[in-house]
Amino acid sequence: MIPVTDLLLDLKQGGWGDTNGEIKFWKEFPEGPRKDATYFPKIMLGDGQLHDWWYDTDPPSREVVAPVFMKTAEGALRGTEFDYTDPTPIASNGEKTVQIIRLAQVYCWYAEATGRSGKVTGKAVEMLNRVRNRADGKATNLYTTAMTPEALAEAAYNEHGWEMAGYYWAGLACRARDMFRMYRFKEHFEYRKQNPAIEVAPGIFRKEAVSVSGTWDDNHMYSPYPYEDAILNPGLRH
Repeated sequence: MIPVTDLLLDLKQGGWGDTNGEIKFWKEFPEGPRKDATYFPKIMLGDGQLHDWWYDTDPPSREVVAPVFMKTAEGALRGTEFDYTDPTPIASNGEKTVQIIRLAQVYCWYAEATGRSGKVTGKAVEMLNRVRNRADGKATNLYTTAMTPEALAEAAYNEHGWEMAGYYWAGLACRARDMFRMYRFKEHFEYRKQNPAIEVAPGIFRKEAVSVSGTWDDNHMYSPYPYEDAILNPGLRH
């Protein structure tokens, strides 16, 4: 007989490990329709039951406990109840197999570039509010021209991260590219080393299952040369 704790290691819906998001990012993600459309509201484990993503047994039985992205490329299922027992609708392809640039990205880039240049303009604020208003499902107009350029740039940086979270199944990693250009991998590396427990529900705390250790080196920002290529050309190793 297989223990229930062993069954719980398995997500019944199947999938890939790169569809799990970081807990801190999920925690800071503004509540609203956009967040609801970004993460699975529930996950089905090997016991056949629906659970919150932070569910685990005592002692812990799941190797990774993290929020799970659920964005899809097509909108055919909108307005219908998601069938947790049938993972087939969640596909990586469709009429829009790889979506390269969305209009919301252009709005965020424009607003951030304006802020990084030391300015705040009505147009930049308007573009950013268009993104946030759509995310909130109502005209909140959260951002104003009273913001400092730094605040505008950071707001646009964050909105771009939230807007694109889990969007590309092809692994284009928009958030990683944003962190790279702003040289924020080092800061995040140090945070992940600390790996503080985060309250994900009243009285329930979770931390990342994948530990980070060692000393930061800028080489961590780059992928290594493929082993096969380095063997053929030793000069690539330097």
